[in-house]
Amino acid sequence: MKPFDANGAFRTAPDSGSELRRLAIRGSGVTLLSQGASLAVQIVATVVLARLLTPADFGLVAMVTTFSLLLMNFGQNGFTEAILQRDQIDHFLASNLFWINVGFGLLLTIGFAACGSLLARFYGEPRLTLITLGLSATIFLNSTSVVHLALLKRAMNFHTTAVNDILARTATVGVSILLAWRGWGYWSLVAGSAALPLTASLCASPSGEANGLDGTVCAKHVWKVRLRLLRPQHGQPSGGMAVRCGLSRLL
Repeated sequence: MKPFDANGAFRTAPDSGSELRRLAIRGSGVTLLSQGASLAVQIVATVVLARLLTPADFGLVAMVTTFSLLLMNFGQNGFTEAILQRDQIDHFLASNLFWINVGFGLLLTIGFAACGSLLARFYGEPRLTLITLGLSATIFLNSTSVVHLALLKRAMNFHTTAVNDILARTATVGVSILLAWRGWGYWSLVAGSAALPLTASLCASPSGEANGLDGTVCAKHVWKVRLRLLRPQHGQPSGGMAVRCGLSRLL
């Protein structure tokens, strides 16, 4: 199914009590299984990477992720809740929220990348400048999937979000282990951190169901599908006017 109907209104989950109960029970089970699978993948990654990397490699990346994770979660703390809790949501509002969130993510990415030299001076470690630059990309990549994942949750499509999470974490582990084995050192952790939001973004578009992909969009189609889903429709404002309209409707 498409996430929005011909009038731009969001297609909600079935209203019948039995169907909602079935979706809730199924969602709980799928979420529990996905969390267990993610934990298992993370444990395996920790054991393997501990043999391939040094404590200094983990320490260097941890110095930066302490701050980058705070900014990565910026878009999730507010936009997701607004989409989930709002009584009615349509194509126009979802589109505006997407571009607002991406805009904030881009600004935070640029700002955090510019702070790399400050972190290097603060810790007395010049290598943190480039590490900060690399990890700043995770902020922007994370912002591109926030609205799509929130729409999937609003539709109670927990199966797709669970598969998304497992694929993203598996990609992170695979990239990190492969590059660590090739001798990339702490850069393997940086690349793995970027692979997590990138994979989540590539697999999060709810419009994938319109193409028979069950909510998971392959990499070569996802951006075309995403832009088609979120571009302004005829007669709707765009640019700064759309941002103002989106914020006003949200509030």
